[in-house]
Amino acid sequence: MGEWCADHLKDLQGWKDEGLEISMVSNETAKLFDSTVRQLVSYRDCDSMGGFLVTLNKTLENEPNAVMPRAFNLGIHALGTGLSVDDHEYGDKIESLLSDAKKFGNKRELLHANAVKAIATGNSKQALVYYEQILAEHPTDLMALKFSQNAYLFTGNSYGIRDSVGRVVNHYSNQDPMYPFVLGMQAFGLEETNMIPEAEKVAKHALTLRKEECWATHALSHCFEMTNRHTEGIEMLESTAEYWRPGWIIECHNLWHWALFYYDLENYDKSLQIYDEYIRKIFNKQQSVLDLTDAASLLYRLELKGVNVGKQRWEELLPVAYFHINNHSYAFNDPHIAFVLTKCGETDKMKEFIEINESYESEHFTDVSFNTRNFSTPVIKAVDSFSAANYQNCFDLLYPIRSQFNHMGGSNAQRDVITQLLITSGFLVNNFEYRVKAL
Repeated sequence: MGEWCADHLKDLQGWKDEGLEISMVSNETAKLFDSTVRQLVSYRDCDSMGGFLVTLNKTLENEPNAVMPRAFNLGIHALGTGLSVDDHEYGDKIESLLSDAKKFGNKRELLHANAVKAIATGNSKQALVYYEQILAEHPTDLMALKFSQNAYLFTGNSYGIRDSVGRVVNHYSNQDPMYPFVLGMQAFGLEETNMIPEAEKVAKHALTLRKEECWATHALSHCFEMTNRHTEGIEMLESTAEYWRPGWIIECHNLWHWALFYYDLENYDKSLQIYDEYIRKIFNKQQSVLDLTDAASLLYRLELKGVNVGKQRWEELLPVAYFHINNHSYAFNDPHIAFVLTKCGETDKMKEFIEINESYESEHFTDVSFNTRNFSTPVIKAVDSFSAANYQNCFDLLYPIRSQFNHMGGSNAQRDVITQLLITSGFLVNNFEYRVKAL
């Protein structure tokens, strides 16, 4: 596996030769940064470099004032939806980065710094303007490509996911060690815009080039999910687990897809078994809000089908849900936090959560506040109503925005849990009109 993450790493001249001049003084730092980006894009550790976090920390320690490693580090925290400028220490670091980029960075690096600030302040659409400008001038800037993919996903812009990589993929070749990972990104964008045959073809090509490309595996899982080929999806994931499971950054989510296939086949016991043996353990270890969305989504779907998953599983998610109640970096997180709070009987905390969201949306004017106001707040109110057995109010909150859930972010498959809530509430209302609408 070393050839993709440790061999032929770009030194200062290598970055310059690729048209990606970088403001560093050390060839070692330049190579470490190259490996750091490669490991993020591949979602897995490079053992010969000590792993992703070790490589990133070495890069930051080698040149603590260098612009790009800091933009990368601050960017992954924003894109991981764990931090925003509401955290004042984090906000100060963003401002310091931007100041240094203006003084010491080049044009591309300043664009990266501006993009990170835009994401951290809830202005993902502006961040995407910066990233697209970078990619127009530097189509092989892998960091800009990967960060733009995430930002498009978080804004629910499926066509952006597809087209951002479609514009640059031809600048890579079979000889480039990162080409399969770029194809994986392309496959996911094609799938999210319902170009399923094309997506499947690209994903399989990526996996032919590198069977460990777990984002291509993820894209293929989406293809099977959206075409109701659940058994085929199970066979694919189970037969290739040794290749995609080491991709720890996305392992929990791919495991969610595996459990979801069994859920779709109404094998709820097996779905819950996968949760307990894998997803639950990963969540309890990493305590990530993105892993919380996978865990809460699966448990909530099961409960909607009448499966009592027990209070303990829900309570294990509660500390992370509490921690992110005030974090307004990604509207898609909010419904999943609401799932946890309502299932744990946290009535007062749920009321506080709704009030926090309403306060935020009235005081801020960003992409996130717009999506919070118009989409995630109605959804969390609907979740609260459903918990109180007020099914009519739940339906009435969701029905007007039923075709706009994408604005909260996430994939088509992920957002389906909200649609299932809409349908279930409609059928629980003792009214024929609601049942017709639910269909």
